[in-house]
Amino acid sequence: LKETLNNFWQAIFDVMMMMTNLIMKFAPLGVFGLVAASVAKTGFDQFGNLALF
Repeated sequence: LKETLNNFWQAIFDVMMMMTNLIMKFAPLGVFGLVAASVAKTGFDQFGNLALF
């Protein structure tokens, strides 16, 4: 029973790590999309002020 429970929780851990890795791989695309939408809406002028910050 103990080995079965250990295998179960190890499998849950492995799935969660795979999901986390998948999210981390696609996070830069999400950030790019958010920045691109912001640039399209406000223009590059606002990012000059952000660079000074």
